[in-house]
Amino acid sequence: MDLSSLSLSEINHFSEFNEVYGYHFGNKIIQAFSRYLYEYVGNDGSVYRLDGTKFAVISYSFNTQEATRRYNMLRHHFRKGIDIEGKNIVIDLDNHTLTANSGSKALFENSGNITIKNGTLNSSNAASTINNNAGYLKLDNVTVNSHGDKQSIYIAAGTVEITGNSYLSSDTSGKSSLGVLARGTVHVMSGAEVIIKSATIIGTQGNGISNEGGIVTLGVKDGTIDNTSIIIQAKREGIETTSTFNFYDGIIKGYVEAIDGTITDQEDNSHTVDGTEVIDTDTYKTKYLELD
Repeated sequence: MDLSSLSLSEINHFSEFNEVYGYHFGNKIIQAFSRYLYEYVGNDGSVYRLDGTKFAVISYSFNTQEATRRYNMLRHHFRKGIDIEGKNIVIDLDNHTLTANSGSKALFENSGNITIKNGTLNSSNAASTINNNAGYLKLDNVTVNSHGDKQSIYIAAGTVEITGNSYLSSDTSGKSSLGVLARGTVHVMSGAEVIIKSATIIGTQGNGISNEGGIVTLGVKDGTIDNTSIIIQAKREGIETTSTFNFYDGIIKGYVEAIDGTITDQEDNSHTVDGTEVIDTDTYKTKYLELD
């Protein structure tokens, strides 16, 4: 039987309960939470305690929409408070949902705070591989591939940090349209932010990064320039940006343009260098920084 959804829930700020009420009472909170979670899921899935206050719910019947709906109901229940030894205990949760075989849904959706390290995410769905809807997502030495007709990462809100030589790519299937893929391997919406410290991002049909009102930062402003730590390469624009774009490290390559838009900030005492590079018989435009 194929996995339909995997939801990870964690009790926020649990250490505060231990500090105020003691560890014995804290254990009662975990017991009450796990008991309710088990009863709530019932025959629709399985509940596992992972570590401390982290729990996993595996379902073979919930799609992304149903898993998200049930999580929101669960979160609302605990925010109203539960009675433990005459005390009204309000519990807030973080949630992260991984889905598979969901057709037009993302493989991974984040609305909390999570780090993915040393992993691979592959999606052939008609959706992004990762949707970051809120919170903070860190990818450390992670490979993200999208073989459907959408982005590898879609950042609707919150912040995504990409580091540890992570590799992101997006290609096309026979039914994909260039108009959709042109939105970018990494797509950043208004109010969202992506911080790239060490990664390779490849857009085989569309842009490398599309920034529509968010904040995109390549590298760290530290007085030095490393043109090998970040590589952005795309069949259209390497980076298409209409808002804040900070450029401190890396090299950007685009068949149409390296950068379509304006650099907001760059390393102090530096200048951009424009060039070309032949990749698979095609000549790409390149842009990187050099110190003055």
